[in-house]
Amino acid sequence: MKEEKHMSGNTFLKPERKNPLSKDKVGRSMHSMLDGTFLTRERFMRALPFILMLMLLGIVYITNIFQVERKKRQIDKLEEELRELRYEYISTRSKLMYESKPSEVALKLKETGISESLVPPQKIKAEAKSDDDMP
Repeated sequence: MKEEKHMSGNTFLKPERKNPLSKDKVGRSMHSMLDGTFLTRERFMRALPFILMLMLLGIVYITNIFQVERKKRQIDKLEEELRELRYEYISTRSKLMYESKPSEVALKLKETGISESLVPPQKIKAEAKSDDDMP
C-alpha cells in the first residue's frame, strides 16, 4: 500500500541514486591511490592511452608557452633596438643637414685655402667639328 500511495501523488518517479562521493567510496579511492593498487585495475589500463595523450598535450602546451615567451622577449628587444636606430638616424640626418649648409662648408674649407667663388658660372659653348677636320 505504501508504494501505491507514494506513486499516486507523484507520477514522475526518480529512482533513488546513491551518492558517488560518499565517505566510504572517497576513502577507498584515496587509499587505493596512495598504496598504488589503482594502477593494477582493468579500468585504469583502459584509460592509460587517454592519460598518456593528455600528458603529451600538456607537454606540448607548456613547450608552446615557453616558445611564445621567448619570441615575445625577442620582439621586445628588436623593438628597442629599432627605436634606438631610429633616434640615431634622425640625429645623424640633422647633423648632416647642418654640416652640408653652404656656410658650414665654406668655414671648413677656409683652412685649406679653398674659398667660395664670387664669379658666377658661365656656359661654355663648343662648336661642332666637321668630319673633314679630323686627322
